Amino acid sequence: MNLFNKIFFHLNKNLNQVISFNWKELALTIKNSKYLNNLDVPNKSVLIIEPNEFHAEILPGYCYYWNQLGYKVYLVVRHKNLLSGVFSRYNENEKPQLICMGHYGLKYFVKKNIIKSFDYTFITSTRLSNKYGFYGLFSDYLGYLPEGRKGYFLVEHNLESLKPYLESQKYDANKIFLLNAYNEDDFTIPMLNPNYFGKVKTPKKDKETVFITIGTVTERNRNFKELLEAIETLKTEKILNFKIYVIGRVDKGVEISKLPKEIIFLGYLSFTEMYIKLEEAHYFLPLLDPEIKGHQRYLKGETTGSWQLCQGFIKPPIIRKEFSETYLFSNKNAILYEKNGLDSALIQACKLSVDKYSSLLEEMEALRDKTRTSSIRNLKNKIN
Repeated sequence: MNLFNKIFFHLNKNLNQVISFNWKELALTIKNSKYLNNLDVPNKSVLIIEPNEFHAEILPGYCYYWNQLGYKVYLVVRHKNLLSGVFSRYNENEKPQLICMGHYGLKYFVKKNIIKSFDYTFITSTRLSNKYGFYGLFSDYLGYLPEGRKGYFLVEHNLESLKPYLESQKYDANKIFLLNAYNEDDFTIPMLNPNYFGKVKTPKKDKETVFITIGTVTERNRNFKELLEAIETLKTEKILNFKIYVIGRVDKGVEISKLPKEIIFLGYLSFTEMYIKLEEAHYFLPLLDPEIKGHQRYLKGETTGSWQLCQGFIKPPIIRKEFSETYLFSNKNAILYEKNGLDSALIQACKLSVDKYSSLLEEMEALRDKTRTSSIRNLKNKIN
């Protein structure tokens, strides 16, 4: 890259930073930093911090778990997540004290001694990923690790990338939680899966079967091509009483106008809207394929967000058998299929009787409760 290109790249990056900067978030950061700095922190309180503009879906569950253990919850959250509707199923008396603050708030505005006034800090992402800005460990960005007077805890979403920092003892493995338990490579890290979203309801199994898949439609995240092929098989078999909600952004290679009419592409939704569609659906489609390299990470310490959505909204998944053991799915609470078997699994789901579907729901509810109970116990054990 010559000197001119370097200068242009630098100016363009800085311009993008200015254009994309959330000035309202800055105003709220300054206002809420003053609030936090002057807060009379009560006994048995926790400061939960999500530094990113994503991962909102994990926040209701984590706030709920701390609340269940008797803690007053203060949640530092980005402006985008504040407006996301992620707490829309919470009762008003359940909601944490929300503190809208940019990732820079704890670095430049909030006094460290105030953070030390909380019993614990609970950081729900070890990494900060800021568009046109910093990418790396959140504690490296801050220059310190926010810690309450009794300590801190961290949630890791991709264990493989954190292992070097655990091996070097930059982080204490005893302070780490994962969305699913991990017991390999000399590391034993407990599960803390946030599958609570508030009050939810399940649909009756009627003539039309509704499937749902959530997340960016790219090969790295889901095998959408296999779904399209399965739809054609169902139509050949004269099974027409179904539809599939697709929520999320779509890769540039996918032409929405050419999708089958059975696919209802809803695009990016707020959590409030997404919850409604989840309640309408009978089954969840993770569309994971162990033969796609990008999906193999979900077998190696990274947990798909589909897992907590399936449990929290009691949605039996239709999922490849290779992933079932990792996520505690079986023929009792899910419909499992093998290579090239998605079409048969969808046919089975459409034809399932009301009684058998009700049995799937009961088993999914049991898995949800077991995961929730184990998570609360794991958190309690670390605190004690």
